[in-house]
Parts: sequence; structure tokens; C-alpha cells
Amino acid sequence: MKKYVLLGLVLFTVGITIWFFYDIIFPTKFTICSEAGSRTERIEFIQRVIRKSGAVPSAIKDIHYLEEQKGDGDLGPSDFYFFVRIEIDPANAEKWRKAMKRPPLFEEYAQPRNTTAWWVSGKAFHDLILYRTEDLFGRNLGWIGMSADGSTIYVYTFTA
Repeated sequence: MKKYVLLGLVLFTVGITIWFFYDIIFPTKFTICSEAGSRTERIEFIQRVIRKSGAVPSAIKDIHYLEEQKGDGDLGPSDFYFFVRIEIDPANAEKWRKAMKRPPLFEEYAQPRNTTAWWVSGKAFHDLILYRTEDLFGRNLGWIGMSADGSTIYVYTFTA
């Protein structure tokens, strides 16, 4: 019995050591896909994304987006992080609020790996009114935050 316990501890220690050094030798790969195209193309892109879950509540003035992929999918699945800033006319804010009526499952601030000027700051995040992502984006991980004046909507979704 003692042999098996000792063998188990040795194998466990070796496994942890391999796992630790594997991450150092083969660091996690991050791929960043940023927005491309004209303002019209960016707006059409986000409208297609939203239409998969329902109607787009109103016209969109402009958007900025960024998707990050953690991992390469070769030795296991990859995780994806999607950051979006949507600019709308504040007069249409109520239409968006009605389309996002539920509170979020997640309320933790997140930001892109590389800083972008258009993403909400950690301080300003606490002033956002938060909603669930599934209402417009069909995903239940993340949050949608609307600025108090109703002019800007921030979206953070991720896979796990």
C-alpha cells in the first residue's frame, strides 16, 4: 500500500512539473483580430452578429471591436474574448434598454490584452448600467454596459 501511495505522489509531482514547464516552454498563444473595413462595413458586421439573436433595436452610428483568441486549438480548445463599443443616438437608448432587460450574470470588469483608446476604463465601468449579453449576442458569458447618457454601449463576451 505504501508503494502505491509513494508512486502516486511521485507521478503527481512529475505531472505538475511537466505542466508548469510546458507553459514556460510553450507559452499560451494570443491572437488578436481587430476591426477592419469602413465604418459602414463595421456597422453591417455587428448588425449581422446581433440579428442572429434578434432584431437590431435602432440605427448604429459607429462601432469598434476586437476579438482575442487564447490558445491555438491544437493541444486543446481555444478561448475567445470579444470587445465591442457601439455608438448610438441617445434618443434611441430606450429601444436598446428594452431589448436588454435582464441583469447580467457577470459584473467583473474586463479589458483587451492590448490597450485601446475606445474601450471603457475600469473607473468608467462602474458607472455603466449592465445587462446580459444573451439578449442581443446570444451568449450568456459576459456583460453589456450602457453609458448613463445612453450614447455608448460596451459589450464583453467570452467563451470558457
